[in-house]
Amino acid sequence: MIHGAAPRSKYGDTPAVTIGAQSGVSVDFVLMEDNRVGGRVVDPEGRPMKDVRVELVPTSGPANRRFIASNYSKDDGRFLIKDIPSGSYWLVANRDGERSGRRPFGAVYYPGVSTRKAAKLVSVSKGQHLEDMTIQIPKLDRTVQVSARVLFNDGEPVKEASLYVVHQNQRRSLNEQTGVDGFISFPLVAGEPTTLIAEWYVFDQEIGKRCPEYRQDPNDSRLMSLVSNNVTISAERDETGIVFTLPVRSCKPR
Repeated sequence: MIHGAAPRSKYGDTPAVTIGAQSGVSVDFVLMEDNRVGGRVVDPEGRPMKDVRVELVPTSGPANRRFIASNYSKDDGRFLIKDIPSGSYWLVANRDGERSGRRPFGAVYYPGVSTRKAAKLVSVSKGQHLEDMTIQIPKLDRTVQVSARVLFNDGEPVKEASLYVVHQNQRRSLNEQTGVDGFISFPLVAGEPTTLIAEWYVFDQEIGKRCPEYRQDPNDSRLMSLVSNNVTISAERDETGIVFTLPVRSCKPR
């Protein structure tokens, strides 16, 4: 019996299965319909938008109503969703409606409307490839640009610190990280007062031996994270010169 993926044959992606004398092979097959839906996500001016989640939500047909297929748009705005059951779907960008600086818009249904009632349904038949669907975002919220640095309390820069929005004791990642100089620049939706924090994850298991203040417990040398001070901004205009400070000094390798 073969467990896991079968070895590749000389015929490309075709699995190779070898059967010896007085032996047998058990092979499992997963059959999927060769259906595809793809296209582009563009802004109101027709420029590509990347990292936008695009989902197919079934309305009827063989697809289970809890089945949702998705993908993210690439740098050129293109997306492709493969191996989907035949049926009728809503095609929607940013379905959860959560606005961010990189995606300053709510849910948008194909071809570029805000409600399911106004949306054009996408019907997928067996073996069909629909790869020229364009979702045009009708309007983008205004954004502001925020520039900041993350530092240790001795003034040294923090590399690969992550930024989070804090709201009602909940944190949402901005999916942004600092560079080697501790600098970071990112957009936020304008006009929404926002509280931000920086967090740095310690991956060096020996750091507690070199710098005891990094250890959460004197008897525990596990990995840990360090959180900065909170910074609240109005987001009415571009912000520069913001500093997030971690509560420890930098710890140099020996």
